[in-house]
Amino acid sequence: MKVFEFHLNPKNKKDSIFKAFAFEPKKSEDQRKGNLYVAGELSHSTARNARLLEKISSLLKEEYYSSKAPKEATSET
Repeated sequence: MKVFEFHLNPKNKKDSIFKAFAFEPKKSEDQRKGNLYVAGELSHSTARNARLLEKISSLLKEEYYSSKAPKEATSET
């Protein structure tokens, strides 16, 4: 088993949003692809686009675990 540890320390800015998301699949067919981790920072954010990172991470999750995606995820060693 490979374990990755990331230390993120974004600068605290009033107009910046930083979010990290972790998705662990529940279905057995999705478990073959493994967990999905997404981190993002949005600079110059407003109340209007505050949920943008959540929407992008949800879209990435749907595409990653979709049946159209390759059965085996590639990994760098």
